Amino acid sequence: GWLTDGDSIDLGIHEGLVLSTGIAATISNGSNLPGGNWTTTITNPDLSTLTGFPTYDLAQLDFDFVATGDSVTFQFVFGSTEYPEWVGSSFNDIFGFFLSGPGIAGTFTNGAVNIALVPGTGEFVSINTINATQNANLYVDNTNNLQNFMVDGYTVPMFASIGGLTVGEAYHITLAIADAS
Repeated sequence: GWLTDGDSIDLGIHEGLVLSTGIAATISNGSNLPGGNWTTTITNPDLSTLTGFPTYDLAQLDFDFVATGDSVTFQFVFGSTEYPEWVGSSFNDIFGFFLSGPGIAGTFTNGAVNIALVPGTGEFVSINTINATQNANLYVDNTNNLQNFMVDGYTVPMFASIGGLTVGEAYHITLAIADAS
């Protein structure tokens, strides 16, 4: 989906791409429709590796780009309807930004690294790593849907970035989110 009313819900991001395990079109229109149905068979092995559980209801965008500078940065907000009742459990909404290419030597598919991390840590972003008790300064409680944003909790805007890219070289990125349990 595409978010165009980020300012009206005080999200900190005006507009941008929405990847959702549920119904992306309803993320900010006042409806609170249920998400996925746990029957999808397509998964992302890197997300399963991060969380340690099987993943379902995958939404993924892959693209290649040619570096025009020595770094790349994405701004993002992570939200979930699994907040707060499933924090600390095996139900763990999860996502990652997996970058691969020249000079990148990671442990994920095609030597990729995950650049979507909790700021100042090496932790991946999920309901179990950012919530009311862990990294609470990055968490916004929305259980009463005070904002017209149909998730029970979300993060403040954060940045995923990496340096050391080679200008003129091609890189591949996978943006992926899934339900886990």
